[in-house]
Amino acid sequence: MKNVLIISCLLLFNFCNSSSTKNKKQETPKALEKDGNSYITISKRGYIDLVESLYDEEVEKYKELQQLESMISNLNDSFSDSTKPFKNFNQKNNSFYNTANNHLENIKDSILKNKMKVLIKNSLTRYNSKIKEHENILQSIDKKHVSLNDLHEILKLNTSLAIIEKYQTNNFPSKKPINNYLKNLNYTVSYEDSLLKNIYSK
Repeated sequence: MKNVLIISCLLLFNFCNSSSTKNKKQETPKALEKDGNSYITISKRGYIDLVESLYDEEVEKYKELQQLESMISNLNDSFSDSTKPFKNFNQKNNSFYNTANNHLENIKDSILKNKMKVLIKNSLTRYNSKIKEHENILQSIDKKHVSLNDLHEILKLNTSLAIIEKYQTNNFPSKKPINNYLKNLNYTVSYEDSLLKNIYSK
């Protein structure tokens, strides 16, 4: 199933990439322009995130990516509301069984205490059996979240990688400026060297 999702993700990337080639004149992404700082995304760790910046620009261009981002946003927004009822319910029940076991320590009669302990243990076993399906669903949700995050990162990386490679091809700088600078530098070094030789030769 995960392989199918990866393929779908790559197909979406290829669609966006081919559409950009066919329908749009190749332009320098705003984040890569000289004055593109306002279009650059800053990561949570404080560094410039060009992967995110370039991907965000593509999202603005394609409704397929906009729909995907909307779907992910809706999932994130609804996660808490969807899982909260069971999580609250489960928390209350676990709290009860924990405090019930604490109350057992207040019973001094060992026979009564052991009987009550068995009753509580059996009740907890029945409860855990009842919530097994809920827990399995939550585990599936956690695994799918990991898969979704992986696929989203793959999409961002593939999309931005294609853009940066096109940028390299279309904007690769000439060696002329640095070669000219090197020539001037060599000349200056040579000139200064000759001055020193003249000084020490006197």
